[in-house]
Amino acid sequence: MHPNPHRRRTLIEQQLSLADANIVEIGALNGPTLSPKQYNIRFIDYADRKQLLKDTASNSAINPHDIVHVDYPVQDTKYSKFIQERFDLVIANHVIEHIPDIASWFLNIHGILDEGGLFFLSVPDKRYTFDYLRNETSIVDVVRAHSEAYVKPTVAMLFEYYYHRRPVGITECWNGQHLDIVARPGMSIEDALSNAVRAAEKYTSTHCHVFTADSFRLLLTEMKTLGYAPFDLVDFHDVDPGANEFHAMLRRS
Repeated sequence: MHPNPHRRRTLIEQQLSLADANIVEIGALNGPTLSPKQYNIRFIDYADRKQLLKDTASNSAINPHDIVHVDYPVQDTKYSKFIQERFDLVIANHVIEHIPDIASWFLNIHGILDEGGLFFLSVPDKRYTFDYLRNETSIVDVVRAHSEAYVKPTVAMLFEYYYHRRPVGITECWNGQHLDIVARPGMSIEDALSNAVRAAEKYTSTHCHVFTADSFRLLLTEMKTLGYAPFDLVDFHDVDPGANEFHAMLRRS
């Protein structure tokens, strides 16, 4: 089961009536959770639609006609600096793992939500992805990234991605074939480092952070204690059978 927009919509509708809600989705690209023809929804991405079309032109899996209009092209996560509007709901599917400084990201999302606004996340669980061998992001990692103001993936993040990546996906992880695959060697340590150093010279999208459902819930609690995630957890769903993502609904506190 690949990411399921219907499942996401169902979970959102359990907490919010969408008919009159003011909504924004981050990083929807060609797979918005809600149709802009049916709902009052806007889109945030790192670039406008014209640039996204250029950046994805060589990706045959992306139909250019499906790429959404980007209302707010913001190159960093300082949304509240550039967006004056306030929303009832922010949606981010498979975005948080790409954010170098997730503390800053949470604080900026808090800044564009209305009082009591909701923040819905779909997050890949490393147990069902190519990140299987990687360590989960800890609160130490979050503090380090925030205190050092990371704005792009570091050499260390990229190195971990290259060195520990294994060619497993949802199907292999659910049918048990992943154990044989992850036991095989991946990229050599020398190649992993050289690739990481080269990739870090420019912004290279990667999984900066890695989670399981349990580690994410703990991390939310620790981040809230430090003031990095001023939200209340109002709903949480572990990975569905055959899928690779868990879902969290937070409320601006």
